Amino acid sequence: MDIWLLTVNSGELERLTTDPGDEMNPDWAPDGEWIAFRSQGRSWRIPARCGETESLGTTSSGFARFSRDGQSLYVINNDGGAGNVWAIDPETKVRRAVTKLEGRIGALGEIALATDARYIYFTWSVDIGDIWVADVVDRED
Repeated sequence: MDIWLLTVNSGELERLTTDPGDEMNPDWAPDGEWIAFRSQGRSWRIPARCGETESLGTTSSGFARFSRDGQSLYVINNDGGAGNVWAIDPETKVRRAVTKLEGRIGALGEIALATDARYIYFTWSVDIGDIWVADVVDRED
């Protein structure tokens, strides 16, 4: 899977990515200059008018979402635990955790990540199960 740009007025179709792997879940920067996406376990960005892809570091979720002002890219990293939402500065590549979810029952889901000017929205999953006991009955057939 690659990322393509379709110009609505002309119908022109332009391929933006040609990297090996599956480029998934793209997100436009608010200024329209960049597109963020995930591929091969990493978050990337590419100029919307073609150019070289830039790695923004490893992630474990399929979503990368720009903040409303475009100054951060939010990603999920579940490396072996509940995980956290991280903010990456697209220019400096500096990462900082914006949640502190360790020690909680459950884990970050990987199907949604969104933000507005005030909150970050994500899914949280908790596996709940029952333990059953049954008597073993010998039957003669």
